[in-house]
Amino acid sequence: ACQRCGGPSTPSGFPPTAPTIGDKECEKLCGNVAKNGFITVSSEVKGRWKKFLTDGNKKTRWESRHSEDMYITMDFGKQVDINRIDLDWYGSLRAQRYQMYFWDDKHPVKEQWVSVYQVKNNKERKQSIMFPNVTTKFVQIRAPRRTVGQQIGKGFSLKELRVHDGQCYCRRCNKCLAYDK
Repeated sequence: ACQRCGGPSTPSGFPPTAPTIGDKECEKLCGNVAKNGFITVSSEVKGRWKKFLTDGNKKTRWESRHSEDMYITMDFGKQVDINRIDLDWYGSLRAQRYQMYFWDDKHPVKEQWVSVYQVKNNKERKQSIMFPNVTTKFVQIRAPRRTVGQQIGKGFSLKELRVHDGQCYCRRCNKCLAYDK
């Protein structure tokens, strides 16, 4: 049941008459697909490794070297359905502008990166980016510019990165039970 409103929960994509499930089952279905994949980054600073992007520990973080362009590419190892990406930026080391792409290997002419979301003036540390369901094996986040007023000599930094697949929603308030508590 939803901890916010007490409403029944169900895996997304199932009809409203589907059996309800508990929070523990929902947590299993709402896993971070980036956690089990392979991540490539443009750069990393010593002690701020890419493995910290998906470790679930708010005290660790990934940080890129000081440069204008940054990217994070996630290879899930198989086709997955995704519709939400959560970013938890570290302080002022967030990207002011960035784009999210998925790899379209079913394009009729050629395989290509397709933009699913663009941010032009980010002022938030925590973001949940929701978009229509996408089936892909790869997701990439590209940031061409640092924030205004960012510390000189610092790159971008994320405490946590989550890519959602198979979410469970409360049928009453329509929130993901695993991450919107």
